[in-house]
Amino acid sequence: MNNGKQPVIILSHSLGGLWALHFLRQQSLTWQQEYIGHFIAVSTPWGGTVQSMKIFASGYAEGAPFINPLLLRAEQRSSESNLWLLPTPATFDKQVLVTTERDSYSACDISRFLEDVGYPEGVPLYESRIPALVESLNPPFIPVTIVYSDGIDTPLMLAYGRKGFEHQPLVTYGDGDGTVNLQSLMGVLNRWKALQGEDLEVINLHGKTHSTILTDKQAVNTLVEIVLSKPRHAEILS
Repeated sequence: MNNGKQPVIILSHSLGGLWALHFLRQQSLTWQQEYIGHFIAVSTPWGGTVQSMKIFASGYAEGAPFINPLLLRAEQRSSESNLWLLPTPATFDKQVLVTTERDSYSACDISRFLEDVGYPEGVPLYESRIPALVESLNPPFIPVTIVYSDGIDTPLMLAYGRKGFEHQPLVTYGDGDGTVNLQSLMGVLNRWKALQGEDLEVINLHGKTHSTILTDKQAVNTLVEIVLSKPRHAEILS
């Protein structure tokens, strides 16, 4: 696409925000400022999600009725991008996120967790790739708008009983967008505000879920307004 070498707006959703940030951080300050006008990150799981631990432990049917999540577990484990969504120590620290009758796991125990849920082949994939991607989420050298939502029950802790990971857990809920925990959605805000100042804009679309933030008319109109409020010379790249 030839747009006359005008800077573009990157608009991302969910994991796309982490991919976009990883891409931008590999570019020089000069390159970013020449080619990227603005980065709009919507519903980004900066610090991972507790929901992703359920994916690896006992599967996740994504709300579909009459589907046993365990039947989806192997396929979901095979999607390596799900490893990037596991909770990070920087966001969740040693907070207990998963319990069984014999053990407990925090974001600091991901390798042991993957072993214990029966996915040992995921350990080297996780250890060799993920920590380096999530340990230092520094902002890019361009203006950023972070859009998130809250007010929706979101899995915060998973308690597995005597049958272990071969049945579904008792879920304790906290705040978030239904998929991503609030502390993850806001995981980079304090540090980025200190580093970016006025180049960081934060918008909360309260009450929208992780998916309806892209389909709800009010939310979509807000996203369009955000894009149109940016410099008119920038094109949109989604």
